[in-house]
Amino acid sequence: MKPIICSVIFTAASFTLAPFVYSDSYRNEIYVHYSDSSDVDEYSLNLQAKHYFSAVDITGLPLAEAAFLQKASSLTLAASNDNYQSGDYENDTYARSANVNYFIPDSIFFVGAGVIQQKHVIHNFDGGDDAGVYDYSTQWRSDWNARVGIAPADGLQIWSDFIEDADISEYWNLSAKYVKPLANERAIGTEIRYADDDIAHVRSLMVSADYYFTHRFSAGAGVADFKFDNPSVKDNTAYHVRARHFVTENASIDFTYYSSDYSDRWAIGGAFRF
Repeated sequence: MKPIICSVIFTAASFTLAPFVYSDSYRNEIYVHYSDSSDVDEYSLNLQAKHYFSAVDITGLPLAEAAFLQKASSLTLAASNDNYQSGDYENDTYARSANVNYFIPDSIFFVGAGVIQQKHVIHNFDGGDDAGVYDYSTQWRSDWNARVGIAPADGLQIWSDFIEDADISEYWNLSAKYVKPLANERAIGTEIRYADDDIAHVRSLMVSADYYFTHRFSAGAGVADFKFDNPSVKDNTAYHVRARHFVTENASIDFTYYSSDYSDRWAIGGAFRF
């Protein structure tokens, strides 16, 4: 059975426990996310744990963006498994990461650093030419990353990410996110990201927006456009719609649907704060 049951169990447990640990702030968040493709045999399962160095106050703020609006420094640990199958071929990609995001006191600057490790496990692959069937696993590969950004105004952050062994001329990107609280517990958020990746020979532009109908519920949509330098690779445009609802101030569930030129996917997630 696919691991969607893990997401369902976690979400149910979060909603059951949440009423007993209510507070107007939190310092930790556990998030589980499961996605599945509707037209190819592929799924992914992600688990993330985040610790904030100081308490995040949720008073009068959209719950999904409280930490962002307060510029809360944090440590994030994550692990994931992506599984793809086609006939006799099955590939599991495992990843684990640790990242720190730190806002420098009394300044507009913030920085980040982290490491991600990945490995691939190939199961029952028939190489042809009497090669037989075998299992193969790569070694864990580690890559460092860094982030530099500014927060020049309330609710606005602009940053760029850097990866190990890649010069700015080979890989550069710029992201910006803005969240504006409105009257009656409402808010609006927008995000844009551009990346020029000469290593993967692709340029991408992503734009999304979310509307917070109440401090607990939001819905949004976005589009991402990918242009490949290789003429043999088809350009791709992907769209998504999403919604997130906090059942209590401590527990939430979210749903996203993706549609692209290559495949469609859906994803469900659950979060628990304490």
